[in-house]
Amino acid sequence: MSHLYRDMETGETIRTYAHPLHDGTYLFIDISYNYLYRHDGLL
Repeated sequence: MSHLYRDMETGETIRTYAHPLHDGTYLFIDISYNYLYRHDGLL
């Protein structure tokens, strides 16, 4: 899980989660600050 940062295109505050899949492949998921705020354990 990354630190909080601002998306360059939208200006939204987000965190990015990286999940390893297989063969060195990763799935990257951007999570909005609103979601993180509602689930305060992720901040």
